[in-house]
Amino acid sequence: MSFSIILEGCRNIKGVGLFSVLKGLKVLPNLHTLEIAPSIISDNLMEELQQTVSKIEKLTTLNLRFGGKDKREGALSDKGFKELAKTFESLPGLEHLYLDILRGEWNITDDGIISLAAAIYKLKGLNSLRLNLRGIEFLNESGVGHLCEALTKLRKLKKLHLNFKTDNEENIFELRTALSVLIELRYLQLDFSWGVSDATVAELKEAFLNLNKLNQLHINFSGCENITDEGAQEIGEILVNLPELNDLKLELPWCYGISNDGVAIIAEAIAKIPSLSSLCLNLERGNKEDDKVTDAGINEIFMAIGEQPQLKILNLNFASCPTIIDEDIGILAEGIASLEKLTNLTLDFKLCDQIGDEGLNKLREALKDLPSLNNVLMNFLWCGKITQKGILKMLELKKEKKIPQFLIAYKKDEIPAEEGGCNIF
Repeated sequence: MSFSIILEGCRNIKGVGLFSVLKGLKVLPNLHTLEIAPSIISDNLMEELQQTVSKIEKLTTLNLRFGGKDKREGALSDKGFKELAKTFESLPGLEHLYLDILRGEWNITDDGIISLAAAIYKLKGLNSLRLNLRGIEFLNESGVGHLCEALTKLRKLKKLHLNFKTDNEENIFELRTALSVLIELRYLQLDFSWGVSDATVAELKEAFLNLNKLNQLHINFSGCENITDEGAQEIGEILVNLPELNDLKLELPWCYGISNDGVAIIAEAIAKIPSLSSLCLNLERGNKEDDKVTDAGINEIFMAIGEQPQLKILNLNFASCPTIIDEDIGILAEGIASLEKLTNLTLDFKLCDQIGDEGLNKLREALKDLPSLNNVLMNFLWCGKITQKGILKMLELKKEKKIPQFLIAYKKDEIPAEEGGCNIF
């Protein structure tokens, strides 16, 4: 039996009402999956949660998503976090734990994080773990160290997602040892935007040497301007040394330390991945005048696409790159045309104002002969050279190929929704 309590945005449901719902769960001893996303959080709520969940002995999956503040009872503090830790400790049979600490006013220090780490340390049967602590302003060395030590005990872990903010990149170095012993990992997601440098990537690369079973990798280094071509080289070496990798999501938007040379290195690595079936690559720019990445580097990515004919899912984001022109879209179209197994295509070129109808036509020609395509999303918002005529011609494919999901973002109200137009996606 599974049960979900999703109350995000329900501000009129206060503590008393939510406590009543939690107490009702005590009469469900066979519950194995529980998801809770309350609209308000407090230390008292954490205490009630602990008293409730500890009675559900067969619980194997717990998904908690917290964001907000109960102004009457105060923000969540170390006291509440310690109650949360007790909740985890009371569930020795837990196999899947997902914890999201999102927006809110949290008075959580290293003491609270250390309590959480001590509880996770004991959950040696965990198969999946998500620790999204993005809402906590910064994690200090002591807290991160204890979390990493706890991870080293989770030798059965197959899925791991870590997301936290730190003002000291040496804290991320602690992850090297932790990740290197998690040799059963199949899925790994690391979100460390804005705080990563070449040195961090080099340290993390060493951990990947033991992750030979990894088949899904999601790396998010958004806005990490201290990553240069040297860091891109390290990322490339990570990718080519994962023999089972088939699903890659790599997010490097606004990483202005990377030049065309670095992008070319990443493109070469992508081309060499032996069994890639899903690729999501985000290299969104910001119309920065001295941006080191231009269409010359991006074309290396476009050409690498053609080296992966087994791709079924392709998602590319090159928004706000003013140097991409129709000829570049032609190179991308040549690569896409070779992807006979492609089912899902997402392209984001918003604010690429040099792309015109000619580029759209080249894409259309590439897509028309793909036999398996059933989901297309394309974003051409504020691409000033593209006309309504060009968009409508592209949308003819929806009817010709009977593609179930085919949407193009162009200009507000220019293309009716029933024809396949949309304002955003």
